Amino acid sequence: MSEIFKLSYYALAVSLFLLAIVFLFVPLPKHEGIRNFRISLRVLSFSYLFLGAYCIIKSNYPIQLISFPFLIASIFQAHLLGMSHINMVNPKIINRSYIIRKFTPVFAFIGLYIIIRCFETHIPVYYDNLFFSLGENGQFHWEVLLRMAGLIYFVVISYQYIVQYFREERECRNRLSEYSADENLFKGIFFIHLSFWFVIGIATTAVLITFCLDICFCTILNFLMLSLYIVVGILYMQYPKIFYSIYESGDVDLNHNEKTVDNAKKNEWEKWKKDILSSHIYRKEGITIYQISQELSMERKQLSYFINTKEKCNFNTFINRLRIEDAQKMVIEHPEYSFFEIALLVGYTDQANFSRKFKETTGVSPSEYKKSVQKESK
Repeated sequence: MSEIFKLSYYALAVSLFLLAIVFLFVPLPKHEGIRNFRISLRVLSFSYLFLGAYCIIKSNYPIQLISFPFLIASIFQAHLLGMSHINMVNPKIINRSYIIRKFTPVFAFIGLYIIIRCFETHIPVYYDNLFFSLGENGQFHWEVLLRMAGLIYFVVISYQYIVQYFREERECRNRLSEYSADENLFKGIFFIHLSFWFVIGIATTAVLITFCLDICFCTILNFLMLSLYIVVGILYMQYPKIFYSIYESGDVDLNHNEKTVDNAKKNEWEKWKKDILSSHIYRKEGITIYQISQELSMERKQLSYFINTKEKCNFNTFINRLRIEDAQKMVIEHPEYSFFEIALLVGYTDQANFSRKFKETTGVSPSEYKKSVQKESK
């Protein structure tokens, strides 16, 4: 069993090394807004290298509860994975001061640990002295207390990142709904969302490994950790595909202020809406609010204000509503068209998504709607 235990650490180390290499050399868009994400990937890769090297070292030593180097590595992972995922749904929130503020306590822990080790010998921590700052011969040891403080800190920051991520993701979805009608963007958000759940799995597994003294169970946890890291790495690489839209949507103002609209233009919405309908611009795949505002020669904030106040919905819902209205007309006027052809004509590339939006808007599926229309025409 000890050989399998060592193998689990080596397998985890190799996967971490490979992911570190991928993170170092993955091609990213040359855009100022992705700079923080690029930095987080580079730092994350070095953290993976450190954790991989530590796994190799740890495989040759007996299991010890709350090993401080592993705890520090776990804290680094919590910060880097947490910040990078928050950065993905809000690329403008992570800045230098934010990073310094988050990592200062970590380096303080490392500094204290180095100082303590200069005056105290290393103290193994097991269940019999887990909740007491006592080491050998009942003597007080600062190292034990520091490791317990580090563990509490790890749990607290993990919880904070979870709360902050889901808050930022919700805001990101709202901004994208006001920015674009491209459903692929929301699929991209789903990949980020899924990746973050695996990150939560990594944090949970790290805690379990920290408290595990059984070789068999620890081996299983190591292989579980290996699987989680691989999945997160794969999902992480999906981000550059949707980055630009998420970054651009960051300028969307969710507070639709009446002051942004000139009084002279408040009665012109019906005219602009007719222009949108006549141009069929809403049928363009992945259409954004910026593109329509440019077509109408108006400010994006004004267009967003009118859609929200006059149409009582966000941009994404507005576009889908216009598309489905056109689809209903095509079902009546061109019964020979297939639903896939109609979906393409009104701006959808996925028939399943078209059917889902059709039912959300009309209350019935396209086939049910077509049958009702044919029944009425007889």
